[in-house]
Amino acid sequence: AIVAAAADEDAAVRNAARRVLATLPKSLITAEAIHTIARGAASVEELAGGLADVGGPAAWARLAEMAGGADGPAGIAAIAGLERLAAPTPDSLGRLVVLYAQAGDPARRDEIGRVIARVVKRGAGGGSDAAGFVLEALDESKLDARSALPLVGRLGGAEPLARIDAAMQSGDPAIREAAIEGLCNWPTADVADRLRAIRSEEHTSELQ
Repeated sequence: AIVAAAADEDAAVRNAARRVLATLPKSLITAEAIHTIARGAASVEELAGGLADVGGPAAWARLAEMAGGADGPAGIAAIAGLERLAAPTPDSLGRLVVLYAQAGDPARRDEIGRVIARVVKRGAGGGSDAAGFVLEALDESKLDARSALPLVGRLGGAEPLARIDAAMQSGDPAIREAAIEGLCNWPTADVADRLRAIRSEEHTSELQ
């Protein structure tokens, strides 16, 4: 009855039903329940928000499907929903990294990267442990360095910086460019001197 109410014509009834569903054990929120919520939603924003309200593996799976395949408002709303559900844990961050790796559109990948960085910051100890989870997930994903380095830079910290420094020594201009993008994405001003030095080197090369 509660699931059926989540597809009611009255938005207030739908919202109330989702609030009740959010209090239930997540094992009770089946794919069928998620399908009913989707059928009753009046917009992609309501759907994504409703799924984030309810939570659970089935809701995450539907949001991930939307985030990976939908363009425009649906994809953006789904990514926002995933951010609400995500936690700075290996499981959550690992699944977000999978989405990041699978994103074909650079703008979509960048937005998911921003979400990952914000979730990492929620972690205890300044997010250093959570950043480590992301690095491990990136290694497991086998994502090429050109795509991974911009996200590595968003994490901040010693290990991400070591990876970017190593990439700066690459003979591949594309990898070096991705490392510079990672520095540009750095969450603090700690790398400002490095960026100025890189700019100075580039300027000198242009003059020569």
